[in-house]
Amino acid sequence: MRLRQIVLLVFLGLVVIARVEAQSPNGTISGLVLDPSGAIIVGADILVANDATGVQYSARTNESGIYVVANLPPGTYRLQVSKVGFKTLIKPGIVLNVQDALAINFNLPIGAAAETVTVSAGAPLVNAESAAVSTVIDRRFVENLPLNGRSYIDLLGLQAGVVPQTRSGALTDRPTAGTGSAGNFSVNGGREASNGFMLNGGNVNEGRNNGSGLVPNLDSIQEFKVITSAGSAEYGQYSGAIVNVVTKGGTNAWHGSAFEFLRNEKFDARNFFDPSLGAFKRNQFGGTVGGPIIKNKLFNFFAYERWYATQPSSKTQTLPTAAEKNGDFSGALTPSGAQRVIYNPFTTQFDPNTGVVTRTPFTNNIIPSNMIDPTAQKLMTYLWAPNNAGDNLSGEGNYKSSYPWWIHYWNLSDRADYNVSDNVRLFGRFSKFETRLDNVNWGGTIAVPSDNGGTMDALNAVIDGVWMINPTTALDINMGVSYMEDTYDSGWAKVDPSVWAGLWPSDNWYTNVISSAAGIGIYFPRFNFNGNGSSYTGFGGWWFDQARSYNPTVTLTKEKGKHSLEFGWEWRHQYWQNPIQTGPGSLSFNSIDTGNTFQSSYNASQTGDMYASALLG
Repeated sequence: MRLRQIVLLVFLGLVVIARVEAQSPNGTISGLVLDPSGAIIVGADILVANDATGVQYSARTNESGIYVVANLPPGTYRLQVSKVGFKTLIKPGIVLNVQDALAINFNLPIGAAAETVTVSAGAPLVNAESAAVSTVIDRRFVENLPLNGRSYIDLLGLQAGVVPQTRSGALTDRPTAGTGSAGNFSVNGGREASNGFMLNGGNVNEGRNNGSGLVPNLDSIQEFKVITSAGSAEYGQYSGAIVNVVTKGGTNAWHGSAFEFLRNEKFDARNFFDPSLGAFKRNQFGGTVGGPIIKNKLFNFFAYERWYATQPSSKTQTLPTAAEKNGDFSGALTPSGAQRVIYNPFTTQFDPNTGVVTRTPFTNNIIPSNMIDPTAQKLMTYLWAPNNAGDNLSGEGNYKSSYPWWIHYWNLSDRADYNVSDNVRLFGRFSKFETRLDNVNWGGTIAVPSDNGGTMDALNAVIDGVWMINPTTALDINMGVSYMEDTYDSGWAKVDPSVWAGLWPSDNWYTNVISSAAGIGIYFPRFNFNGNGSSYTGFGGWWFDQARSYNPTVTLTKEKGKHSLEFGWEWRHQYWQNPIQTGPGSLSFNSIDTGNTFQSSYNASQTGDMYASALLG
């Protein structure tokens, strides 16, 4: 008899381990029921009840004494085992995390079924779901660890083998990154774009960089699981980690929360290199509410979050004087105060015997009007003026500005759970966020670019239905839909096509570029100036990205004796609209073009000027 019990336990372990880990976040509780002598008990009634909702799930031990209760949402459960001729056992406080498969065995003592025994101790519950290496982050960590930006993505770096991608720039702490992409991280040395993100069983990968296209409100997250190695066949399309997030659901009691987080420049120190402190304000506020619509049957949970953020940015550039805009560089100086000589590049001579390049300087350091390019002459009228003398006698750094950029963002999520009957359960969730960000026109002309202008929106909806066809057969149908957008967008920086026509009145090379972007937005062309300082206009890489995805899955589970069989089907359809990816590009000018030489001996601080080079076309 003892040998038979051991064999059954081994088989049970194989059954549980053999269960295919579906993309659904739901878990499983299974086990073996024996009598005091170690014999199996066939037909024992199993009742599993969710502590928060009161929803009950039933099963019965089969001819091998094994029970399986599948498709259980993550939560805390109370398990009851009963059989005529035996006392009823009750085990409370069973915590089932995302995709757990817990093995809980029972030995029923002989006695009347009306007698109950509460099992409050025992060996730690074993998650025998698979050989996958994974970690569950529950609401205690999500709610209590400080997160700048309130994104659960920042917690992924706490897992062994996970290295977040290093990001730089002003937007590193934006609340969501759309297709920018939130959640790019390397796992066990793999590529950052090889990870999968699931939200309540629905795929939310954004498709371009494979980050998370939708980051849910932090207060709406119940827990999430990170699988870093040996994921099951369901995740065969990912070679990295799989992140499966579960949002909170309503319970039999009404609960709510409210929050506000404040940051302000009055608490900050000035950046050493900025002329002033700069505006920095961030208000994050929102709340949650959840409870029963029909007790023990229909539940709802709603979460909302909003951001208003303003933070400082700065520019240090070198701009031409009014005289220089017209080709007069007679006042151009080196840092030591000597004349900065401007050379005519069309007089370049190369001596093959000495390997020396020579050029002839412009008379009086003035470019003749008949040599000035018409496009460059028009461009100069759009440049903003210097606002200080510069960092030295050359005038380098003669424009300095501190200015704010802002984010307006909101995020909502609503979830409903409906226990239609003992055999049918439905679940649905709708999540949406919108982000608008931009900066002010820091130079005051239409040639000034928006450094942060953008629209980032996302929508995701999931509906899931579980039908217990019979005590040993379950059908789970899940449908997920996502929409994501990440677009360069700035209302004040957009220009009319006539601006481009005015710059190139006799050439229409740009027509195809701006006509394809007419419905998106046209911006001032990008001109880069480098050498004796730096500056730039416009934006040469605007983009318009929209993605849609549809992800239906069907999973059929069948318990047969000592075996658990699972069959699944999944279809992923992604539509990626990307009509403008890089914009028209840019035109660049360097002071070396009007310097005394183009060879490596050239010293940008002594001769030539980037705006003189531009004026020559």
